[in-house]
Amino acid sequence: MSDNKFPAKWEKHLPSGFEDAVGTMGDEDMEETLVKCEKNIHITEKEKEDDDTINSAKTLVKDQSLKYNLYISMQKAKIRYIIHTMEGRGKVSDEVDDTLPAVDGKDGN
Repeated sequence: MSDNKFPAKWEKHLPSGFEDAVGTMGDEDMEETLVKCEKNIHITEKEKEDDDTINSAKTLVKDQSLKYNLYISMQKAKIRYIIHTMEGRGKVSDEVDDTLPAVDGKDGN
């Protein structure tokens, strides 16, 4: 058995008593439980795909976001055209700023 602690982000989703139950399982029982869990995930994902309410909500979000996405695309196109024009005038270097942004308070370099 590993000395590593099971991640809390997953542990909080375990049903009560599951850890103790797995501790008493043999290898075959654990493999059988894995297959059952995978089957449950497959069935649930399929049900989610077929859920009319969720699909209607996705369509609504997509439709409502369209004008914003088109506007953002237009602004990006304008930026790219200005950079293209500036390159043609020799005003933009070919150097890329490869500095990564800071993540979790750490320097990106």
